[in-house]
Amino acid sequence: MNTLFNFKTLPLSTKIALLSFVMGTLLLISYLLFKTSFLINLGFWYVIIAIIINSIMFMYLIFKLLFSKNNKEDIVIEMFLLLSNIPVTVLYFTIVASIH
Repeated sequence: MNTLFNFKTLPLSTKIALLSFVMGTLLLISYLLFKTSFLINLGFWYVIIAIIINSIMFMYLIFKLLFSKNNKEDIVIEMFLLLSNIPVTVLYFTIVASIH
């Protein structure tokens, strides 16, 4: 299958960052459409789990960066991709808090 980019070939940290973003966005859209307390609870637990998973991956990337002799630029880019979800999460939280 020829696609613009192949998800399977992406580094694990990039997959995690993308999936975190997509899942968070879907939860936000669902909340904006249905405004149920269940989605607030689900979103809360999703954020907690995402923080844990992303933190573990970030620590792994720090370890990899410290002990890697090559590909340091790629590792730093992967770290920034993981960190880019933080302002998105703050924005989504602000949106939900202003509505709720």
